[in-house]
Amino acid sequence: MWKLSLISVFVLLFALQSHAKSIDIDTDEDDCVDGWISMDVTVRVDSEQFTFTPSCSFSFRDDFKTSDDTSCQIEAGMCSSFSPQNKIEVSCDGGIAESVEVKCPAGR
Repeated sequence: MWKLSLISVFVLLFALQSHAKSIDIDTDEDDCVDGWISMDVTVRVDSEQFTFTPSCSFSFRDDFKTSDDTSCQIEAGMCSSFSPQNKIEVSCDGGIAESVEVKCPAGR
């Protein structure tokens, strides 16, 4: 009986894992260092793609939803004193999250 329960737990964990979302954050990492006003950011949540252009000098926050109604949030302190300082962070329902560093000009 316990073997059947153990198998059921593994099947459930595998099913939950197969529905887990993945987040990928792609930036042109030298935008702010090169003096651009904003940075081009592409966020992929599974196969869906979202684009953002946060200012290099200010904090940034935006909410977005995937086609299956999963709520996500992007936050960036960029090259400012705001949190998350020199980072872009994306988090979605279900506890998945990803972050990347932002390269800033010297002195920021």
